[in-house]
Amino acid sequence: KEGPSRTHISYLLSSLLEIISTISVLCESFIAGNFQNYIFPEMSKLFELYLREKNLDSLNSADQKILHSLLLCINNVFSAIGSDLYEITPTVGSIILPFLNIDGSIGNDAMSAVKALVNVDSDCLWRTLLVSSGTGLPRRPLLPMDKNVVLSNEATTTFTKRCKEIMDYIHV
Repeated sequence: KEGPSRTHISYLLSSLLEIISTISVLCESFIAGNFQNYIFPEMSKLFELYLREKNLDSLNSADQKILHSLLLCINNVFSAIGSDLYEITPTVGSIILPFLNIDGSIGNDAMSAVKALVNVDSDCLWRTLLVSSGTGLPRRPLLPMDKNVVLSNEATTTFTKRCKEIMDYIHV
């Protein structure tokens, strides 16, 4: 007998992640410990599966739905109870950053999720975003940064543009 289809699984996972997002908004701190200790470790395994894909831009619709739901859940949870999840913010950020390189809605979802993370702790991602945006580390870090200084002219990749946009978001 044939098992559930990929479409059914993507619908189920999307629904579960939506429930987790809703619980985090409604119950706030109640779910933080469970999210940190049980839910996110399982989510990270799913993220890892997608990070192993050779071409993330050509995912089928079921996989796109799952990835969209994962990123939306991170965005919603960290927007609602991020201060309670401060300890895992660097880990979550390092897992999500590669998805900024994907064009379209998945990359936009990753962008929203990273913005939710930097609202919790911008320092944990600041250096990576700064270097990835082509700006580089300032020579005199205690003085305000000159946003016009760019070390690389290769600000044409999706990843670089999105990193620069997040840096601008941090500095606003």
